[in-house]
Amino acid sequence: RCTGYVKIIKAINLVAELLRNNEEVPKVYCKGLVGENLPRIDAEIKTLGIGKYADDLHFDGMLYGSALRAKYPRALVKNIDTSKAKALEGVYAVITAKDIPGDRFIGHLVQDWPAMIDIGEETRYL
Repeated sequence: RCTGYVKIIKAINLVAELLRNNEEVPKVYCKGLVGENLPRIDAEIKTLGIGKYADDLHFDGMLYGSALRAKYPRALVKNIDTSKAKALEGVYAVITAKDIPGDRFIGHLVQDWPAMIDIGEETRYL
């Protein structure tokens, strides 16, 4: 039913055959022409399991964040009380829509989805 895996399966089989025969996987070079397939520069490290992802990065003094999602798919936000969250040990900041400067609407084609819901607005997702 799904033909999206045909090229992926073909590539896996090709590499498996090369590795079984102790042959080197050829490097893909491109000229940067429009419409030309570009190689993924991180493909090798990711397929070997040694690639670095955002969750692998650690810095001194690094803070961790978490988003609180709405309990209801469609609800009018009447109030946001952050006092209990701010009182928790280790909490550096609690950020709401009021803390976002400028436009907080996002979207691929039309920026019409609020990144954070403010008081008086309606939730549209969980």
